[in-house]
Amino acid sequence: MKIPLKTFALLLPYKKHTSIKNELLALINQADFETVKKQDQYFSDYITKCDWYKRNEERRSWVQFFIQDFQKQLDKNALYFGYNHFIINDLWFQQYEKNSRHGWHVHGSAYTGVYYLELNKSDPLTEIIDPFNNNKKITIPANEGDIVIFPSGVIHQCPLLKKKTRKTIISFNIDPLFVEPKTLKKVESL
Repeated sequence: MKIPLKTFALLLPYKKHTSIKNELLALINQADFETVKKQDQYFSDYITKCDWYKRNEERRSWVQFFIQDFQKQLDKNALYFGYNHFIINDLWFQQYEKNSRHGWHVHGSAYTGVYYLELNKSDPLTEIIDPFNNNKKITIPANEGDIVIFPSGVIHQCPLLKKKTRKTIISFNIDPLFVEPKTLKKVESL
């Protein structure tokens, strides 16, 4: 029997997006990467560029440029979930070009997130399977510069990119540190 528990995903604008986008993309374009191609009974992935294999290395230039402010912004919004701090366990970029996709999957940690660093209006957004209706897909209406955070065990995918564009995301896995409910304050927007 499925017992409904109220949970939610967060959609938040990243306030520093406009000021960091070009430099962050330039650093990502210089970064080491791998192309992920996996087609079998479980996976249907083709990710043009990805540094998942270095997800724990903080010495990457783009991470050093990005992580300090990003951590602060995550912590400002941790209270939405009832926490006072998020620990970033994994941080990596993924770039999608025409005919690429990331099939259905889940993550480890308590929460996972996507920062849409480069997103054209026609690019597909992350799709999530409704935990109470496996035939229902939910698309969170994000825009470039938005961050989406949701429970890591929720099945999700990046659908096929059909047009000749490039989409760049920064994905992350985070775990919380708790806070007493009586200390919850008004939360800030990223």
